[in-house]
Amino acid sequence: MIKITGMTLATVLVLSGCGGGGGGDGSSPAAALPAATTVSGTAAKGIIKQAKVLVCKIVNGVPEPDASCASTTTGNDGSYSVAFSDGYTGPAMVKVMAGAASTMMDETTGADIPYGMTMRAFVPAVSKTTTVYVTPFSEMAASAVSKTTIDATTIRQSIDAVQSVMLPLGVNMSVMPMMDLKDNGSDPATLTLQS
Repeated sequence: MIKITGMTLATVLVLSGCGGGGGGDGSSPAAALPAATTVSGTAAKGIIKQAKVLVCKIVNGVPEPDASCASTTTGNDGSYSVAFSDGYTGPAMVKVMAGAASTMMDETTGADIPYGMTMRAFVPAVSKTTTVYVTPFSEMAASAVSKTTIDATTIRQSIDAVQSVMLPLGVNMSVMPMMDLKDNGSDPATLTLQS
């Protein structure tokens, strides 16, 4: 006959509650979280400093309301970066707006002057890392696309239309804009890529 002590019985009862299953409620395993996507770039009409940046998803052909957009502030070098933790990969609008202390460097004098405008850029699709330059040229394309239902196709068409006019003048919208003419003016390669 097998002798069972109180301690042995307690151990058996505790271990019997630990089944071999993976726990849970019997439903399917949780889906993996999507990888974050990032939109970053530079805002320039001269270096735009401390401006509010909104990166808005395009939903049903229109940008989502400002209050729903991911936001940040440009650095003192005009750069910005925003992440979508939900892994968003559709079309988006980047909007750079004046903030309380926003300035831009005057391209002629190099002095900081108040930045009091809004410039936009559209991107056909956000990817893991997407670079978007917000400039007067991107605003030209944004003005054209915003008169239609906004989707990846109309965004590409508007960017291509502006690029086809500007490229013969030496402006390539896919190249980082010249930030400071005083620093970059002596570099012929930079001057050739962007005015």
